Amino acid sequence: MVAAHAEAFEAAARLKGLRDDGVLKEFSEKGIGCEVHVVGSVAVAVAGCEMTENGADVTRDVSMFLLVRNPEGWRIAAQAWDVVEDIPSAFASAGLRSGGER
Repeated sequence: MVAAHAEAFEAAARLKGLRDDGVLKEFSEKGIGCEVHVVGSVAVAVAGCEMTENGADVTRDVSMFLLVRNPEGWRIAAQAWDVVEDIPSAFASAGLRSGGER
């Protein structure tokens, strides 16, 4: 978990630097589809996301999360992602149902 927190802080620092340098003036993110499978105290979640930088540069990705429930609640144990052209197609090719709509 410490490594995940360090990576989150690094990502936040990178975005702040881009904003402060004027490279990233605007950033928005929206979820496009999500599917979660739970078995006891473990779960996997698949989420599609579309990010827009400076109102024009659009990136789509599919993230997968391994979640573990402990007494404090659900925690992310691992995360991986890949950039995709089309989130609904990526979900469909993996046999998933919730890939959003276009």
